[in-house]
Amino acid sequence: MLGSSTSPLPLTEEHRVIAVSFIARRVRSLEEAEDVVQEAMLKLFENPPEEAVKNPGGYLIKVSLNIAIDRHRSAQARKDREHQWAELRQHPTTNMRDPEQSAIDRAELQTSINTLGELGPTVRRVFVLHRIQGYSHAEVAQETGLSRSTVEKHVMKAMKFLLKSRQRIEMEENSTSLRQDHESDKQ
Repeated sequence: MLGSSTSPLPLTEEHRVIAVSFIARRVRSLEEAEDVVQEAMLKLFENPPEEAVKNPGGYLIKVSLNIAIDRHRSAQARKDREHQWAELRQHPTTNMRDPEQSAIDRAELQTSINTLGELGPTVRRVFVLHRIQGYSHAEVAQETGLSRSTVEKHVMKAMKFLLKSRQRIEMEENSTSLRQDHESDKQ
C-alpha cells in the first residue's frame, strides 16, 4: 500500500499502474502520464481528502486527469502566444496601427506597468506569471510555493486593483475633458 493504513485514501501500486495506463491513453506519452500521476499522488498525500474515499483508484484518476487537462491548457496557451509573436515578427507592418493609436497604447501600457508597481511584490509576481506569462494557477503555485487558493486570490486582487486604477484614470480624463470643453464654451 502506498498510503498509510489510516489515510482516507489508501492507494496501492495497482491504483498507480491503472491511473498511469488511463492517463497515458489521453496524453499519448507514458513518460508524461507517469509525471502526471506522480504529481497527483504527491498532491493527494500533501492534502488528503478529509473523508474516506469509496474508490481511491477512481479518485486518483480524476485528480490525475485534472492535472493533465491543466497542463494541456497551459501548453496550448503558450503555443498560441508563441504563434502570435511569430506572426507579429513575420508581418510587423500588417499588424501596426496608426502612430497616434500606437502612442495611446504605449501610454496605457506604461500606466498599467506603473500601476502593477504599486502592488506588493508577491501579488505582482503571481499576476505576471499567470496573466502575462500564461502559467496556470497550479504552475504559479508550484513556482512560488503558495497554495493554489492563495494564487487565485492574488490574481483577483491584482485584477481588481488594475480595474479600479483604470476607472480612476478614465474618470480623471473625462473630468479634464469636460473642464476643457466648458472653458472653450466660455470663450
